[in-house]
Amino acid sequence: MSDFINTVWKVGNQEMPVGREHWGYKDGMFVSWKDADKQLSDHMKKTFAIIKFPKSYLTRILSFQEQAMVLNPEIKIVLDSSFRRSPLHINISEIAGALKIKGLEDDWRAEGKVVEPIDGTSLTQDVMQDSTLKIFSDNIIDLNAITSGTCTVGEGGTYDTWGDFTADVGTQTGNLTCQVIEEFVLSNQTFTHDISSYDFKITQTTKFSYIINVATNGYNFTNVGSGNCIVDNHFFKANASTMESCVQQTASATGSWKLKVYNCKMDGNGYTYTSGGRAVRLNPSTLESLTSELHNLVIWDMYRGIECTDGNNDSCDIQNCVIYNSISNCIRGWGRIKGQINCLYHVQAGGQCVTSTSSNPTYCSANDSSLGAGTGNVDYNAAGKSITDYVLSTDDTSGNFLKIKDYTDAKEGGTNSGLFSENTAGIDGNARPHDTNKVSKSAYEWGGDITPPSLAISSIAK
Repeated sequence: MSDFINTVWKVGNQEMPVGREHWGYKDGMFVSWKDADKQLSDHMKKTFAIIKFPKSYLTRILSFQEQAMVLNPEIKIVLDSSFRRSPLHINISEIAGALKIKGLEDDWRAEGKVVEPIDGTSLTQDVMQDSTLKIFSDNIIDLNAITSGTCTVGEGGTYDTWGDFTADVGTQTGNLTCQVIEEFVLSNQTFTHDISSYDFKITQTTKFSYIINVATNGYNFTNVGSGNCIVDNHFFKANASTMESCVQQTASATGSWKLKVYNCKMDGNGYTYTSGGRAVRLNPSTLESLTSELHNLVIWDMYRGIECTDGNNDSCDIQNCVIYNSISNCIRGWGRIKGQINCLYHVQAGGQCVTSTSSNPTYCSANDSSLGAGTGNVDYNAAGKSITDYVLSTDDTSGNFLKIKDYTDAKEGGTNSGLFSENTAGIDGNARPHDTNKVSKSAYEWGGDITPPSLAISSIAK
C-alpha cells in the first residue's frame, strides 16, 4: 500500500436545481481520496483536479469530514447563502501557481482534457482550507459534468465510488444509466440532481452480480423533474438492525417523476426489527405529484415490505411481488395504493398483510386493490392453507426459495390485464404471460423450470 494518497477536488460549480444551489459541490471543494496506487478512469481525470499528497495529510481530511458530516447532504452550514457540501476546499488558481506547472489551471478547467494526477507533495497540508468561512463564486461553470449516457460505478469504473458520481452529475439532458460493477455498503446514498424529463437508472448488467449491503438507507431518491428514477437487477441485503430502507423516495423529492423498482431481491437478513426494516419506502411530500411502480420484487424478513407513508392517494402501483415473513406488514399505507395484482404475501403471526383493509389474512394474494372480496383474491389462511402450499421452499439458501409450485393458484391465477410496459417477464426471465393470457401470482413466472441456474442464491445470500 502506498504512502501517498490521491485527493479529488471539484472543478467548476455543480449544476443543481433552482432552490438547491447550496446542495451542490462548489469549485475547489474536496470530493474523495484514494490510495495513490489505485487506477482512476480518464473521465475522473477530465472531471476533477486530482492531487497526490502524503498519506499523513489524511488525518486533516478525515477530521474535517467527521466534523461537517459530509456524507449527509441534508446537513447545511450556511453563510451568505453559500452551502458547505464539503468541509474542505483548495484554491485551484493558487495551487496551480504554487506548483509552477505551466497551463495547469487551464488544463484542469478545459472541456474534455485528461490531466494525470499532479504531485503536490511539496505543498503543506494548509492548502486544504476550512470551507466554513469561504464565500464561493457562483460564476464558475462545470464543463465536464455527466448529464446523459452510460457510466459504471465501482473500482475500475467511470467513477470509483458513488460519492464521485454525485459530485459530478448535472441536470440531465438525456437518459442516464449507472451500472454497478462492485459490491457496496451503503449508508444514505442520496441523489439530488434534476432528472428533467428523462430516465435516471441504476442497474447491474447481470442480475444480482453484486450485493448491495444496506447499513441505514440504500438509495435515497430526492430528485427533481418529471422523468423516471429506476432501480433494477439488484440484490439488497441488510447488514445492520438499524437498516431503514433499501430504496426510498424521500420527503424532499419534488416534481412529478416516477420511481420504478423491479427485478430486485431484498433480504432483511434475519434481524429483529422494531421499526425501520423496509424494503421500499415511499415518503414523498403530500404536495407533490410523485408516483411509483413496483414489480418483480422478492422481499423477505423485513419489518415492512413496502411502506407508503405519505404522498397522494393512489400514487403507488404494485404488480407481481412476493413478500415473505414480514414482522409487521407486507404493505403499509393502503390509501396510497393504486392497485395490486398478481402478488403473494405472508406476514408473521400478529402482523397484517396490508393495513387498513377489512380483511387482513396471514397468507394472501392480491388480484385487485382490495384484499377483501374481489375476483382473483385468495385468503389462504381462511382456506386452511399456508405459504408452503404455494411455494417450493421458504429456505433462502435453497435454489427454489419462494418459487411457485405447480398445480396451484399461484402458477397461473394471475391477470394479464393492466401490466406495466416493462412487466413482460418474471424475475427469472420467463415470459409473462407464460401461455396465452396465463400469468403467475408471483415475481417468478411459471416456465416449467423448477430451478433456473441463474437464480440459485445459496452462493451469495449468506
